[in-house]
Amino acid sequence: ITLTGPDQRIPGWINAVTGWDTTHQELLKTGERIANLRMAFQVREGDNPAQRRVPGRLIGNPPLEEGPHAGVSLDAETLQREFLAACDWDQQTCKPSRAKLEELGLQDVADALYK
Repeated sequence: ITLTGPDQRIPGWINAVTGWDTTHQELLKTGERIANLRMAFQVREGDNPAQRRVPGRLIGNPPLEEGPHAGVSLDAETLQREFLAACDWDQQTCKPSRAKLEELGLQDVADALYK
């Protein structure tokens, strides 16, 4: 599922192909489970996305001088901090919280990550 398409129509497409009766909310929850499972795997394997640095040009440092994004710069640290908080992931390690994993039905992942 992509963020670029008409997402309200996607459940209908999936239901037509699979015979399921899924909803938009169920697909969003599935995506959230996938994101948390991916992050739990990365953390378990020693990867720490919080330590990655975005090249300055991607965040407007220096800002473009022309075009629709002229003069625009992004505060990557604030964006990262707010994203991690919204996901309920640790600010330093990106580790999903036990509560979030359990809420998503990923008890076995929570147990493995918090042993």
